[in-house]
Amino acid sequence: MKLGLSKEKLSALTLAAMLHDMGKTRISDNIVEKPGKPNEAEYEDMKRHAIYGYELLKNIPGIPPSIALTALQHHEREDGQGYPLGLSGKDIHLHAEIVAIADVFQAMSSNRVYHQAMPF
Repeated sequence: MKLGLSKEKLSALTLAAMLHDMGKTRISDNIVEKPGKPNEAEYEDMKRHAIYGYELLKNIPGIPPSIALTALQHHEREDGQGYPLGLSGKDIHLHAEIVAIADVFQAMSSNRVYHQAMPF
């Protein structure tokens, strides 16, 4: 709301945030739930969840394109060091930038099979 997003765009952002990791449904549970650091091949498989999510969401009737773009771009970084496309700056959709921040915060502040939550 502080960014001046319309009600419609806020609704799309909310849906994008809920669905951004949809592509993980196509990744083996052995990789998603693996305790400890993944090996290089497992990490490459895990990174594909962004593309899988985009593919799953892009053709659903009635869903704004920003939803699929958020799934695709939520691991892109301002400096171009993210994945899967190495996008940077203004090439990253605003919703993906917002969801990326929330995703990192959630990952850091939650217990995972591979690490304990960091205190606030």
